[in-house]
Amino acid sequence: MSALVEPVARLVEAFSRLPGIGPALARRIVEERERRGRFESTDALRSVLGLGPKKLAAVKDLLVVATE
Repeated sequence: MSALVEPVARLVEAFSRLPGIGPALARRIVEERERRGRFESTDALRSVLGLGPKKLAAVKDLLVVATE
């Protein structure tokens, strides 16, 4: 079971390194991604509680959305 948890922990750690994104918000981003699937654009991250327009604008250029 630890193999299933490790990728999630890595995602949380990666998101929490972004400016203004702490561990709690990083967990919510990962939980939202697990719930809805991949984000189709960086703007889709607006659905994450606590990630408002200002914070999203601050990290938007640091994010890449996979197309596959």
